[in-house]
Amino acid sequence: MKKLSYFFVLILLAAACNNDNQVQYKKVNPADVDRLSPRTYLHLTCNTFVGNQNKLVIDGSIQNSSALAKYKNVIIQIFCIDSSGQIAKREQLPALDLIHPNETQSFKLITLATSNTKKVEVKLFDATGVK
Repeated sequence: MKKLSYFFVLILLAAACNNDNQVQYKKVNPADVDRLSPRTYLHLTCNTFVGNQNKLVIDGSIQNSSALAKYKNVIIQIFCIDSSGQIAKREQLPALDLIHPNETQSFKLITLATSNTKKVEVKLFDATGVK
């Protein structure tokens, strides 16, 4: 009985070692990594101005620092902040349709701010990597 149990242990060990040798590795394409993380490679710079009738003008540019990936549907998020520091309005707007690797593009957007807006913050919200 003891010899039989040793035999089964040896078979199990051999099977376990055989399974470890069957691990397959998938090659990772660096461009795919860049495409999956647009916020890492897209950098937003902008100036805002609230004019007459609460017209909010956003004049900015987006730089794509990735050498491999291009992005489409670049969306920014705008926060209008009132005098108490609370967000009075939050809005998402498309800034660019497409931006290529190592490229900087300018954009200009016009929307409405709330009547009690004291400060405007603009952030990159989302983008989609393009194959």
